Order: sequence, then structure tokens, then C-alpha cells
Amino acid sequence: MRKLSQFGKQILGGSARKLTSVVGMVADDLRGGLRELLDTPASGATSGGSGQAPSVKSATPPEPPKLGDPEKPAQIFGRLSCPWTGRAVALMEREGASFDFVDLDAPENVSLSSWLVVETKQNTNPYVFLRGRFVGGFNALDEITRLGQLSVEMMTPAERARQPSRIRIEIAPRDDADRRPPGDE
Repeated sequence: MRKLSQFGKQILGGSARKLTSVVGMVADDLRGGLRELLDTPASGATSGGSGQAPSVKSATPPEPPKLGDPEKPAQIFGRLSCPWTGRAVALMEREGASFDFVDLDAPENVSLSSWLVVETKQNTNPYVFLRGRFVGGFNALDEITRLGQLSVEMMTPAERARQPSRIRIEIAPRDDADRRPPGDE
């Protein structure tokens, strides 16, 4: 039994040494890459040879993009490969609503995904905005449509002001409306 435990210690000791050396190499690579990133703007600006003063880049984080545009009736941010995004787009087309679709898989929109998660606190596709207000994903859009409120939600404030002060909400009947509830049989 003692030989087995010594053998195990040798194997574990060798694995730990290998792991430590690999972690050390990765850390060195990261430090080198970080130094390159930090040194590049300063060295690039002075080596231009144009005689101008080197430009100083600010250390402030980039400005977040405008995610919901109140000027647009509806915006859908999603991926073409996502079935829920497809359902949201199909619902809007079926309702005849005007909307803008932003494909998050497109190279120019890749950075929007992280901003959408931060701003909406939602980690799933699609992200639906009506008049600049985040309403949710497909299920929320479907519920708004089912309640007959999609056209109201897509109105501008001026259009809403012209509408009567009380908006009637009608709940659309479901397919199983003729079924008796359980226990009433």
C-alpha cells in the first residue's frame, strides 16, 4: 500500500509541476500581450515621423450604443439562426407592422450583444423594442399582440394623445374556449 501511495504522489507531483509550468507560460504570454497593447498607441504615435505631437487616447470606456430608437415603431435585435427571432419577425410581418431587424450575427453588430444583455438584463434572443422601450422577447411580443395592444404600443406620444383617454383592451379568445374547466364535469 505504501508503494502505491508513493507512486500516486509522484504522478500527482509531476502533474502539478506540469500544470504550474503551463499556467506560468500562459501568464507570461498574457503579460506580454498586455504590454504590447499598452505600448502600441504610444510607440505608434511617436514613430509616425510627421512632427506632430503624439495623440493621447482617453481611458474612458466606449459610449454604449443607442439600443431603442423612439423614432422607430419597432426594432427587433436577434439572430437569423434563432427560431424565436424568426417567430417574432413572422408575427410582425403577419400583423403588417413596420419594424427594423438588426442581425446580431452580422460583423458590424457583434458588439451589440453584450450591450443588449447589460441594458435589458435578458440573455436570450430576440430583443424587442417598441417605440424605444424594451418589452421583452417573443413571448412578450406575442402577449401584446394577443391583447390587441401592438398598434397602441407602436404609436408615437402625439398619436396616443389624439386617442380617447380610455383604451379598451379585449382579450382574444383561445382555441380551447369551448372546453369545460376541470372539475365542472
